[in-house]
Amino acid sequence: MAILWAVRRRMITPGAARLARPQNHPRLVLDPLSTYAAAMITALANPQRFLAFSRWAAPLLGALAAVLLAAGLWRAFAVPPDYQQGETVRILFVHVPAAEMSLFAYIGLAGASFFGLVFRHALADAAARAAAEDPDLGGRSLAVRRTSKFDHACNMAYVSAANANDDYLATLREHGVLTIGETPGFSRAGAIRLTTIGRQVRFEINQRNAAQAGAQLSSNLMRLAISVR
Repeated sequence: MAILWAVRRRMITPGAARLARPQNHPRLVLDPLSTYAAAMITALANPQRFLAFSRWAAPLLGALAAVLLAAGLWRAFAVPPDYQQGETVRILFVHVPAAEMSLFAYIGLAGASFFGLVFRHALADAAARAAAEDPDLGGRSLAVRRTSKFDHACNMAYVSAANANDDYLATLREHGVLTIGETPGFSRAGAIRLTTIGRQVRFEINQRNAAQAGAQLSSNLMRLAISVR
């Protein structure tokens, strides 16, 4: 499955300012498998086609991964002990693949984020979120998303200066969204305002706005605030 590239040479004939092409100039050669892969990637760039493909491909690939995982574990425990490390050598069969998979996830996250940020591709953004994988905190999932409109699934929002007006903050508060920002006067309608004092990041709390958003702030957090309304 090799793609053969060749350099096209151009010659300028004496006495004429024109480009001439050699008779036997090489061409770009694609084998059938590379051509099919390129066409498949182009087709799956459409989100609707990709979702239709993933509905049946994801379970199939998941089952294949489970079979390969079972086979790998069986082979890992079937090999004889190492002559120096003994049975502890089997740790390598789990540790090394896990480390490589974590590195691959970060590389995929960086690549997908690049294409999502530069080319604004919806699938790249979805791939970045899938690679990051929502962490679990105390039985609750945490997902970080960037949005320019109100998200009903959002519980906490960092509001930029362009959107930090009292009406928008009041709308978020009424829908149970804890708001965080750093614009001057943000705590008037928002819940938590970040500010920089020297080299330290400190914060102000409007306890009433936080309570209206349904958030119960701990006393330890409020003791760390520079001011509490």
